[in-house]
Amino acid sequence: MKNTPAPHSTLELLRKSCVLTALLSFGLMGCGAVSTLETPPVPKPVAAPVSPAPQPAPAQPETPAQPETPAKPTPPAADPQPNPTPPTPPDPAPPAPPPVTTPPAPPTPVSPAPLPQPVLNLTPSNLTLTAGGSSQVFEATLTNSTNSNEVLSWSLTPNVGKLSSSTGSNVTYSPPSSVAAPTTVTLRVTGAGLEQTAQIVLNPAPTPPAPPAPQPTLSLTPLSITLIAGGSSQGFQASLKNSSAALTWSLTPNVGSLSSSTGNSVTYTPPSSVNVQTTVTLKVAGAGLEQTSQIVLNPAPPPPPPPPPPIIIVNDAQKMLAAINAVRAQGQTCGTTSYPAVPALTWNTKLETAAYLHSKDMAERNYFAHDTPEGVSPWDRMKAQGYSSFSAAGENIAAGQPTLEAVIKGWVNSPGHCQNLMSASFTEVGMGRFDKAGSTYGVYWTQDFGKPL
Repeated sequence: MKNTPAPHSTLELLRKSCVLTALLSFGLMGCGAVSTLETPPVPKPVAAPVSPAPQPAPAQPETPAQPETPAKPTPPAADPQPNPTPPTPPDPAPPAPPPVTTPPAPPTPVSPAPLPQPVLNLTPSNLTLTAGGSSQVFEATLTNSTNSNEVLSWSLTPNVGKLSSSTGSNVTYSPPSSVAAPTTVTLRVTGAGLEQTAQIVLNPAPTPPAPPAPQPTLSLTPLSITLIAGGSSQGFQASLKNSSAALTWSLTPNVGSLSSSTGNSVTYTPPSSVNVQTTVTLKVAGAGLEQTSQIVLNPAPPPPPPPPPPIIIVNDAQKMLAAINAVRAQGQTCGTTSYPAVPALTWNTKLETAAYLHSKDMAERNYFAHDTPEGVSPWDRMKAQGYSSFSAAGENIAAGQPTLEAVIKGWVNSPGHCQNLMSASFTEVGMGRFDKAGSTYGVYWTQDFGKPL
């Protein structure tokens, strides 16, 4: 069973044909309105002229045309009478124009990157210094300079203080020794057409505090001394510093006398005598200060005894020396020991005096010993007479023998005394005799031997 279309009027067929044509040629051709029922002449399809594509601008490429919106079809009108004539087929749609191709845009030229600009830095940029104080190092850094040998120059405004150099990457700034008031100095560094500055504030050095006023001081010399009543005077000296005050002197107790009671120095004169040791205080005062010195006064010593009368020795020294050397020249047997002959001795008056005084002392005080009752030894007695430097010494004593021959014989017969007579260690001898009636033995003998150093 076929589907037969309902009859339409010619006008309706034309409208449909127009609509179909419009749909086939979308955007390229239109369809005019038909106002009669007559079939309009069908125009020949004409291709839309295509203009050559213009060269696109570098920045603005050509935009393709937008398609034309098809006309909205008019709804068909009712045909009052059916038309048996079949509809006329629509003309074929004209061919579509070729597409328009937009050429690619040329690449945008790339500009070379700009070279980095040189940069100059300075540190520190500001600081405060004290005149006469420590120095300060400043450092400049130049980066991105095209000249590897770029020289940096330094200067001061005003020219106060001193730079260690006028070129280089760093300098040392030394402040001046003094400034009268706070002063600002500009330190400038230049290079590669650039410059940087640092502000240096110089302050005056602080004024040191005034030293305290010196305090007065008082000194006295000597501070202590010992004097003898009736003896020599003594000078004393006082020194008062940092003051012009007057000085006064006094004694406590007031024993002795001062040459003055004022002034920087005085002389103290001891009294003629004191009964016992006495301490006197000498005081000097001034500017609220005082110093003292201690003076110890000793009683004057008793007058020395009169010198002893000269010693008168009545012995025959030559005879005594000859008797002694005769024994030494012969050789002797002392007890069980035999001694050969030894050199002769020489006479020494110091040993003679020491020997004589000991014989006298034994006779007068009626004792018989090498040491005195007080313990004075033969060596002490020799030294008392000036025979003080000896390498060997010895002594023989005897009492009661009336003659020189008897006493020499007695010493030879005594082993100990004989050894002294024959000793080769001795080179000198002195001998003395003293008679005292009423003493135990009546006559006393002493013989002293020695060898000086």
